[in-house]
Amino acid sequence: MRSRCSMLSILVFVILGGLGWEPVASAQEAGEFKLPSGASEGDYFGQSVSIDGNYAIVGAGQQGGTGAAHIFKLSDNGWVHQQELTASDAEDNDGFGVSVSISGDHAIVGAYFNKISGISGSPGSAYLFTRSDDTWTEQKNLIASDAAGGDQFGLSVSVSAISLAYRV
Repeated sequence: MRSRCSMLSILVFVILGGLGWEPVASAQEAGEFKLPSGASEGDYFGQSVSIDGNYAIVGAGQQGGTGAAHIFKLSDNGWVHQQELTASDAEDNDGFGVSVSISGDHAIVGAYFNKISGISGSPGSAYLFTRSDDTWTEQKNLIASDAAGGDQFGLSVSVSAISLAYRV
């Protein structure tokens, strides 16, 4: 039997005729989102989700022990897995993917327990990715200027085309 953590369970809602939000269907039941290869029980796949236009990002804060985020692109065949994002300095239990956000050509992924060289404890950080064509590339690891162990920086993140927000 699979645990809830191993199953992607996302509900997709749309506004119908200005009458309010209505569920389209469970993405899992509709077969729109498919678990990417490499995802397994205990990854927390789907613990964070963000959608902007034809792109979605789904966090898996424990995938492979370090965490990951997955980019999906909406096509005529539904949501297709495009790319797995990981941290360039990934270490066990970083929590990369605990929070995600996507807007236009930008995505941000929180790693609330990320270890930072020269700082005792695990202050956390957030990783900024940008898209060129269909490839997402890590641009920067954002770290608080006053980072200290236990801060949980990156526990909650948000990005828009012109600004970033993250919990400190």
